[in-house]
Amino acid sequence: MSLPIIEINGERRVLGLLKPDRRVSSMPMYVGSGPMWTLEQILEVITDASWTPRAEIYGDEWIKDQDGIGACAGYAAASAVERARHARGLNYVELSGDGIYAAVNGGRDQGSALEANMVWLRDNGVPPASEVPRHEYRKNRIPAKAYQEGKRFRGAETYAINSELELASALAAGFVTVVAVEAGNGGLSPDGVSDWRNGPGNHSVVVDDIRYRNGKLEFQTANSWGIRWGQRGRAWLTWERHFKTSTSYHMFYALRSATDDPQGDNPPVPISEK
Repeated sequence: MSLPIIEINGERRVLGLLKPDRRVSSMPMYVGSGPMWTLEQILEVITDASWTPRAEIYGDEWIKDQDGIGACAGYAAASAVERARHARGLNYVELSGDGIYAAVNGGRDQGSALEANMVWLRDNGVPPASEVPRHEYRKNRIPAKAYQEGKRFRGAETYAINSELELASALAAGFVTVVAVEAGNGGLSPDGVSDWRNGPGNHSVVVDDIRYRNGKLEFQTANSWGIRWGQRGRAWLTWERHFKTSTSYHMFYALRSATDDPQGDNPPVPISEK
């Protein structure tokens, strides 16, 4: 099986998100587990002066580049855990999208599904980038130590998302999310909205920010195509234009936090929580 390829800014981009056989998830649904807010409550949070644009928190050094292999879902998963660790107060460690992709792709560069990556990050963690050869997609060529180290970097409380209000509630509540989109060659509008259109979903990205503009919620992705793409690696997406069709094929995901690192600098637990 060959994966679809597009060219953007003279760079070859492989679209490696696989559609699942069935649209189901082993994760609990966010709607029954996470904080569900009304639109008014969401707007109150994201328009407050204390809300910091995520591009200011997660700058250029947080933008990944899968660079020619079909590892988008792995890179989105690694990006999600990095952000969840930051929100937890843990030190930054670059995690490997290649490492988690190699763990779930059956030894071939033929893409992977969202669910497989989410299960792996929850159960096994994401290997640190320092332990994984760049662009290696075969697990048997990655040192076993990488996956042992990966157990330090696991996601905690992962939920499946099925609607726009779930996605918006999760982001407003401080979760990081992973979605499916139909990527293409398009650029951005002057307001930073992607020209991509609805489709079954051929690409996976992390979404870490939300805004309300012209009467609509918009969700910002940090793509895995480097900082030359979009606005330094970012673009805004909407439910109606970008997610309405892909969510018919894929479950989206929200990650609340990350586990403590047994070898790291974990934040202290307040006395009230002991």
